[in-house]
Amino acid sequence: MICAVCGQSYGLTHNCSSIAPQVESEEAPSKIGFPPAYYFMQGWKIVFWDDTAIRRNSRDPNALIYGILFWIVGATMPLLLGFALAAASGLKLDPQKVTFSLAMVPAGILIDFLRYGICHFLAKKLFGGTGTLMPLIRALLLGSVVSWLAVVPVVGALLAGIGSTVVIMVVFEELDHIERMQAFLLAVGVNIAFFVLIYYVASAMS
Repeated sequence: MICAVCGQSYGLTHNCSSIAPQVESEEAPSKIGFPPAYYFMQGWKIVFWDDTAIRRNSRDPNALIYGILFWIVGATMPLLLGFALAAASGLKLDPQKVTFSLAMVPAGILIDFLRYGICHFLAKKLFGGTGTLMPLIRALLLGSVVSWLAVVPVVGALLAGIGSTVVIMVVFEELDHIERMQAFLLAVGVNIAFFVLIYYVASAMS
């Protein structure tokens, strides 16, 4: 049985604490001291499978704005770090290549929008998903803070890749209402398909 006051389960007897369990609100707080820090932490909550944070931020229009900002920072940091290391080692940077690399950042976010849209389409057609696209995008972009791990030496790219797959999996499970294994297969399958596509396009252009 469940106590109606404190929410604890019990058998025949129960010492009630008379204190109701604290349940985190699914609505964004009306007053936020420093929004970038708040949404940064919300993004990491999404990375660590916080269902409440996923639902809360899927309904928060501001999550889209900060999600785009975090995505751009995550995509730009490895480029700038690479340029800085190359310059520090005495290598001469080609200004055209630097400009082209930075110009590809906006194209990258459009590719991710396409990737999320395809995931959502497949979730609906293959697994009976019932969510809508914009709430998914809000939560997914906010969870893109995990891409910041790419700047960690040696293992950063691997961690960022695994984290991005986890974010897609948990967000689609929660908001498109599909099973976890279905969300995992969807995330991995679409990520591999896009990696292969981008690899061949880059090879053709080089």
